[in-house]
Amino acid sequence: MKKLKKLLFITSDTPFWNREREIVNGLNKEFDLLLVLFYGQKSVNCTPEEIREYCKINQIKVIMSSRDRGRARSMKRFIKDWNLLKSVHQFKPDITYIESYGTPYLAIMFVFFLKKRNTVIGIMDYALHPREKGRYKLSERFYKFITVRFFKNYHLFSKPQAEMAKAENPDKKIFIIHLFLVGTDIVKSQRTRSDSRINFLFFGRVFYYKGVDILIQAGNLLAEKRRDFYITIAGKSNPEFYQQFVPNPSAFEIKNYFIPKSEIAEIFANADYFVAPYREVTQSGPLMRAYDFEIVPVASDLEGFKEYITDRQNGFLFKSESPQSLAETMNEILDLSIEQRNHLRQNLLQFKKEEFDIHKTIKKYVDMFNQL
Repeated sequence: MKKLKKLLFITSDTPFWNREREIVNGLNKEFDLLLVLFYGQKSVNCTPEEIREYCKINQIKVIMSSRDRGRARSMKRFIKDWNLLKSVHQFKPDITYIESYGTPYLAIMFVFFLKKRNTVIGIMDYALHPREKGRYKLSERFYKFITVRFFKNYHLFSKPQAEMAKAENPDKKIFIIHLFLVGTDIVKSQRTRSDSRINFLFFGRVFYYKGVDILIQAGNLLAEKRRDFYITIAGKSNPEFYQQFVPNPSAFEIKNYFIPKSEIAEIFANADYFVAPYREVTQSGPLMRAYDFEIVPVASDLEGFKEYITDRQNGFLFKSESPQSLAETMNEILDLSIEQRNHLRQNLLQFKKEEFDIHKTIKKYVDMFNQL
């Protein structure tokens, strides 16, 4: 029997539970795999026990490391990370895949102790996103510096990001594998609302780059003309946001809090269209969730969305950062016939079937690792 290569797969609880479980399970059949997983004490997606049980059922070797609250630079954290590194070293991986460094200490340790030519870094956002206008997280900037300065092989999740990374780092080896569906463990529910109005949904944390203010302006414009729609904004924002951008109360339903997992199925079941009015995008987890719930997307005409959406075939694109263009697109959607809506949905289902085939996705990871 052929000896399997050893694969070290390093990630954290949210990406693993939301979109990597099936991939890791598939890779576990192709490699001698060790999963290293960082988890928070108050994860909203899953519990440590659920992760351990999943790994036990699927015979996945796992080392779980808690990300305790407190100073990331503490000596206690250093000792804990050093012990984790020793466990990883004893495994002696042939290939290492990192989507989460875990802590600054581990990021630096990986630089010195991992084989660079056999290590792939999964990069969600090569172009960092501002949480507020002009403001970026210091930790994201640090981890990007570590990646670009010291590692050679990158996995990007979208073509535009891969092209940007390659242009700035022509000596690096770049792989492209799209995001898989997000939140497939959530049981779908039936629609609970009786309202006949069309419901446009925005879902996710409200940050500047996601353009929720553009959606509010577009909704207010459209509300001046018609009353057969409403917009649900489901996601936490800063307290001052809705003081600066005031939505028409007759056209908006605001859920300004972190959406618990127990509410997600109902929110998506009651939506007719998913809206992503982003100013910039690398790839969108909420869009992957919308595909899982089979909801037609409406998005700004950025390259990261054009990879998935063919305008007016399986979704809609509007001019980025233009409330007027978004309002016009939503108005067009409201005037669609039942036959046109059904045609869009059938195209969406076909796209989902072809794009999110788990066996094809696992093969892409295997091919990537075999090219190192």
